[in-house]
Amino acid sequence: MSKKTVAIFVVHPFGAVLGKDSMAELRTMANENKLDIWEDCAQCYSGSGYTGSSFANASFFSFGPIKTATALGGGLAVLRSPCNKDDNGTTSHEQELERVSTLASTMRRIQETKHKQQPNNVYLWRVVKCIALHMISQSRYLCAQRK
Repeated sequence: MSKKTVAIFVVHPFGAVLGKDSMAELRTMANENKLDIWEDCAQCYSGSGYTGSSFANASFFSFGPIKTATALGGGLAVLRSPCNKDDNGTTSHEQELERVSTLASTMRRIQETKHKQQPNNVYLWRVVKCIALHMISQSRYLCAQRK
């Protein structure tokens, strides 16, 4: 970690979620260094089963066509405010809520300026491609050899 470090980025590969004790240790380390914890939950989304660690400031989920839970693209960010301790050892919940609100506003502004809403015909084409690929992958004649 350096003075430029702003967050600890936790990745949960292949759905293997980091344990609660490990996340608690990371939260302690993050609090000591005044860092956020961000987690990449792209491969561990299971509907309402796992919505990110309560120790993380932000949990990111993505829904590409090859994900187990797909929306044919896009993503989701869950922002939360774990009550961190300030220098005096007291909780600064209001400050944390303000930070989360600022982060959400910044993310919204970036989305509106860099990523315009996708037109319906572009989304329809993506749906057609995904259906075609799914049908091809399920075809016994195109993807499996018969003996």
